[in-house]
Amino acid sequence: MHTGNTEVPEKNKAPGIYKVLGAFFLDIGLLGLFWFAGMILATALWTLATYMGSDGTMPNSEPGPMATMLMGLSSFYISIFVVSAVRDNRLAALQGSASNFFLAALAIFSGLTLCILTMSILYVLQYLGIEQRPGNQALLEDAGKNIPVVVGIFVVLIAPVFEELFFRKQIFARFQAAGFPVIGYISSSLLFALMHEPLPTQGLLKWSLMLLMYGFLGASFAWIYQKTGKLWPAILAHASNNLCAMGILFLV
Repeated sequence: MHTGNTEVPEKNKAPGIYKVLGAFFLDIGLLGLFWFAGMILATALWTLATYMGSDGTMPNSEPGPMATMLMGLSSFYISIFVVSAVRDNRLAALQGSASNFFLAALAIFSGLTLCILTMSILYVLQYLGIEQRPGNQALLEDAGKNIPVVVGIFVVLIAPVFEELFFRKQIFARFQAAGFPVIGYISSSLLFALMHEPLPTQGLLKWSLMLLMYGFLGASFAWIYQKTGKLWPAILAHASNNLCAMGILFLV
């Protein structure tokens, strides 16, 4: 009777939790390092671009809120790309075929549903006397009036791709592959929420509610990624959600 060894080969075993946590903190550290370096470079380039003093003096050329937001987000997304490229030997995040019409339609429907649900919650809270405004709403409204096309491309196209690439593919997928999907849900969703609402500028209660809302969105995108096994449906759902939210923000 054959009693072959049924143990999983060492190379196919899922990494332990300590190894995954180490990789997780390494990802965050690298992201912060590249982001910080990118902001320094962007500030330096801004200073050089606005230098107009012919007498050798440097004019007051500090970037305004809109320029600061664009520099910060650009540096962040470029950092995500660099970290993903460095930490993944292959950029296989955009896997799968986009020809699956049903899956694409389902992803779009999911994104729109999430948008309507979260916006409805915000309106209910406002009706109850708790006015909730995303921390970046004022900047987006201001930028949308001046450069609407740029803001639209950034919010609907660029942000979903790079955010899903990092939070779902880089963070969530790492814990899922190691057999700890719950930790993946919590960590990726919390970081996703903190990226959108980093400080309690509206008070602790409103900040906590916004973190819950963004955390719910992040967990939903992670669920879509987990169930489909592909990243592009999560990107499409994210983009649909952002498009819907942007439409409500500027049109309603």
